[in-house]
Amino acid sequence: MMDLTRLESLEAFASVHGYRNLTKLVLFYKQKMTETEYPSADALRLCHGLSVCRLLIDLAIEAPDDVADMCLTSALFRGISLMGLEDSEEVQALQLSDSIQKLNAFTRMIGQGNEKEKEIFYAMVQEDKPALMVTLADRATFLTKLHELPLEESRRHVRETRQYFFSMCVYAIEQYPDLAPKINILRRKIKGLCEVYDILTDRFKAREQELSIEILRVQEENAGLRARIAAMREIQNTDSPA
Repeated sequence: MMDLTRLESLEAFASVHGYRNLTKLVLFYKQKMTETEYPSADALRLCHGLSVCRLLIDLAIEAPDDVADMCLTSALFRGISLMGLEDSEEVQALQLSDSIQKLNAFTRMIGQGNEKEKEIFYAMVQEDKPALMVTLADRATFLTKLHELPLEESRRHVRETRQYFFSMCVYAIEQYPDLAPKINILRRKIKGLCEVYDILTDRFKAREQELSIEILRVQEENAGLRARIAAMREIQNTDSPA
């Protein structure tokens, strides 16, 4: 059973602000978290959604209550989407608002599709403020877990981030002056995490090269030893009486 402290804090936050959709989803989350063994893959997916939601709360974005409820609920819903439960009967029974369901259906496409589909999707995201903030917060959260992925997969995600998210942030800062300070925080976080990844991979490559050189040296030494042993055996065989 996972630590529910952060989730209980979120429940209190939603209740105080009257975020009805967020409250319903938090209660569903609590049920799922008590049923999910940590650190299973599903537990980590739920934790991701919680972290995305908390990041948006920490940004303290000024918005009407219904918009704030929609953004935070959709952010938390990322964990449900990653579990593949978005179309399940238990989720449908929550009866989240139509606007939230539309936003969830949109943001579930984050990171999905081929290059052309991603290009179209992210171009649409930057024209929709709620989708933009959820998507940026999702990516900023996701990048903190790159070290848990295989090297090639993590490299692909960093390339995708640089290809789409950097320009998305620049565009959004120009288009939405009211959100510019918050977007800039997310931009710096995303950019910084990509730079940290570059440093770590450069060190990994350097260490990998060092080990390769060391392995070659040991192999050469072993080959030399085997040659000397073979020569000594040949001498012994020659010196032995017939």
